[in-house]
Amino acid sequence: MRKITEQNLINAFGGESQAHMRYLHFGNQAEKEKFTNVARLFRAISHAEYVHAGDHYKALKHLNGGFVANSMAAFGPGDTLKKIFNWQLTGKHTKLRKCIPHILK
Repeated sequence: MRKITEQNLINAFGGESQAHMRYLHFGNQAEKEKFTNVARLFRAISHAEYVHAGDHYKALKHLNGGFVANSMAAFGPGDTLKKIFNWQLTGKHTKLRKCIPHILK
């Protein structure tokens, strides 16, 4: 595997790991606000990100030592579901941009 491919996979692992935790947090917040189905959606997305990160990790099993992941993952506010949705709707990189308007109806 070429070095640039290895670094890209390391960076992807970092981004997917951060996305996993971000969507898990969003799901917990939705649950607190009594939006059970929205919480389930966020947790399902979180699990998908977990699987993606695991796939990248497995692809790098040949490496030894520690590496820095430059994931450039977005981080945004999330203390209310309204802020989370607003951040997701206005963000440049969102998986929920198409889903949220339908959820809010």
